Amino acid sequence: SYNVLSVQSADFTVNPGFNGGADTNLLAAGNTLAVGASGTITLTLRVDSGGQRGPYTNQVTGQGTSPNGTPVTDVSQDGDDTDPDDDGDGTDNNEPTVFILVTDVIEVPTLDVWGLLLLTGLLAAFALHRLRRRA
Repeated sequence: SYNVLSVQSADFTVNPGFNGGADTNLLAAGNTLAVGASGTITLTLRVDSGGQRGPYTNQVTGQGTSPNGTPVTDVSQDGDDTDPDDDGDGTDNNEPTVFILVTDVIEVPTLDVWGLLLLTGLLAAFALHRLRRRA
């Protein structure tokens, strides 16, 4: 499961209601992007993976309308190179981004069998010593 912590952009007006489930529009209505221009949207999530680090994949579909009114769609490509096969068509490259989650792991020191036996012996010796001092 996940929670959306924030959606931010210096280039666009973001949709404050985006939650990735019922509302999947990162941007508010009315945003424009000139032909050949780019912009950045930063999405911050809190993920509860049940302790599983992954690997996981992520892929995004961008949708818009061209200046002549034609609907356009593109699926994201892993990495910074939008045309890794250099065929001049960035729309035919759709490799998802693979990632591993960073998990908070707290190592709790434990004793092995011999350590537990030694601890038991020490506690027993301490208890006997205390009992002798009282008598």
